[in-house]
Amino acid sequence: MRKRWKKIGAAALSVTLAFGSLAGCEKETKEPTTAAVATTADVKTTTEPDTQSKLTDESEPKASLVSVEPRPTLTTTETPTTEIPTTETPTTETPTTEAPTTAVPTTQAPKAENDDQKAFIELMQEMTEYLIGDSYYTATTTIERPEDYGFTPDKLTNYSLASYKISEEAEEEVEKTEKALKAKLDAIDREALTDKQKLAYDKFQYEFDIDARMMKLKKFASPLDVQNGIMEQLGIALYNFPFDEEDDLIGYQKVLETLPETLSDAIEFIKYQKETLNYEPSDKMIEDAIKYALDLTEDKDNPLLDAYDEKVNDLSLSADKKAEYIRKNREYVTGTLFDVFKKFAEDVKQFDTETNDIKGLCHYEDGTTYYETYLRALLGVEMTTQEIFDYIESAMLKDIEEMNSLTKSNIGAALAVYSRTYELPYERTSVDEIAKYYIQALAKDYPMELLPEYNIKNLPPALQIEGLGAYYLPAEWGETSPLIIRVNPKAAKDGTGMRLDSVLVHEGFGGHMLQYACADPYCEDVTKMFTELGYIEGWAVYAQRESTFYLGLSDALAKLINFNDSVGYDVEALADIGVNGLGWTREELKKYLNDTLMLGSAADEIYDFVAASPGTILPYSFGPHKTKELIEKYKEQHAADLDVKEMHRKYMSIGSASFDVVEKYFLGE
Repeated sequence: MRKRWKKIGAAALSVTLAFGSLAGCEKETKEPTTAAVATTADVKTTTEPDTQSKLTDESEPKASLVSVEPRPTLTTTETPTTEIPTTETPTTETPTTEAPTTAVPTTQAPKAENDDQKAFIELMQEMTEYLIGDSYYTATTTIERPEDYGFTPDKLTNYSLASYKISEEAEEEVEKTEKALKAKLDAIDREALTDKQKLAYDKFQYEFDIDARMMKLKKFASPLDVQNGIMEQLGIALYNFPFDEEDDLIGYQKVLETLPETLSDAIEFIKYQKETLNYEPSDKMIEDAIKYALDLTEDKDNPLLDAYDEKVNDLSLSADKKAEYIRKNREYVTGTLFDVFKKFAEDVKQFDTETNDIKGLCHYEDGTTYYETYLRALLGVEMTTQEIFDYIESAMLKDIEEMNSLTKSNIGAALAVYSRTYELPYERTSVDEIAKYYIQALAKDYPMELLPEYNIKNLPPALQIEGLGAYYLPAEWGETSPLIIRVNPKAAKDGTGMRLDSVLVHEGFGGHMLQYACADPYCEDVTKMFTELGYIEGWAVYAQRESTFYLGLSDALAKLINFNDSVGYDVEALADIGVNGLGWTREELKKYLNDTLMLGSAADEIYDFVAASPGTILPYSFGPHKTKELIEKYKEQHAADLDVKEMHRKYMSIGSASFDVVEKYFLGE
């Protein structure tokens, strides 16, 4: 899922593992810039959670755009995606529990052969209309051709990015609508559907149930959430807004015009949360929101100005028209919006108190129920909070045990991971070279032939906020928006961030872009708007780690790199569950981190992050563990006739779904 990357406090953790056995082997190390380091008397090793892909671009974007009144999506945790409907259509001869295979290029739904198939096709259209509503942003960034679904400009009259208004009547209407849609789904004979319709049917069943529960708990969605709040969405929705033709410029301007009301509503909603729930944003949330808002009032390197200019100049318009659009945008941004962002920064300050120490969600009324429901929606699993904690902890401890064993027998490799001194088969600062290398290297085991050709170019400096180098990966196949990849060169160099090569795999070659190229567009046009980040990010992180084995490194070194990365995710995920789901205090978190990983010194920073942004890390921890588990089961099933490329294609072809659905179609159980 592509989201705008943002460096977080726990970006660099130091885990003391088998290095403790290296008595006398002292090594000079660099201190992480933002996190305390746990050390032994000898050597310290750095665990690098992949904060770049954890908090990446668009969310495919997509970071979540939280709404607290009826919204076009079925969940309160996900912004409509700019993922690409692919042009490969699966065959209809696959067994019921088989994922559809790629074949004839078309995005047309199959012709109905019976009443149930007709009813299901009509329901998918109705679901699309419900999910999109009248939202201009949702339609233009979710569907390649909104007009094919009846979303003409006169129907797309809502230009707001989010709404924070409270309306019990509207909530009741949404609940009534969803019950009616669920009843229509239940009335359809699943066995009378085509195979790919059965897949979409199974996805709907899970989502209807989860969304009905989430709608009753949306009061906990904070406008200042570090990852899912309104200021983060400005980075996603506005910096990466698709400009394919002149009409997009007009729509974009209307979106900008809704920002004053949206930001004002956000402030009122924070007041509502404080008064009714005693729920306040943390100091970190407040500080980040203020900084972000004020950054958007600068003339220099302001993406609302420079990035806009760059995109307009890429359109096929006359020079006079381009100049006029650029002039009007600059006039509005530097005038009205500058004032709006300054006012927002001042309004947010009223919530800043010296004693404001945010608590985990479970400390609030209904907070425990909300958090558990949220994780089920986010991860796509019917597991309790404790069961999810136990699953991740068990996987992490197993990784640590193997990591310790590898370290003892491969000291040189372990030190190379810690110091990042291992050599790669390309120049890691060359985007083109890295892309070509991975496309060729992964072709043996991944269906790379399904990927389109790519152009790669640097983005303008305006999109390189806080040292975040950025690149376009515009596909040559009718994509609604270019894939924008960002990497922090400084963070990657000092060990607190992710390398560009890993980013490119996660987001593109082997990761998300290949995932979407394999998925069935018929199912995905609607169901891709659901929040199955466990599946989506689980695959991307899995592919990113597997790509390490294509670098010509020793097996031990590749495994150590991956274990190091995995443990970093798991530490924050377990802290998230402990604080928000199990009620851990700061001291309890510190004790757990000390007892488990000797990481107590990082407890405060980790606590602040997970309390300010509940659930953010979970898909990147639970997801790849579950993905790997299912793939290992598949390998066992097909030990005698394993086709690795077909295995990967089959897994990706299922598309966004709960893990129960994924397991059913992938393993045939």
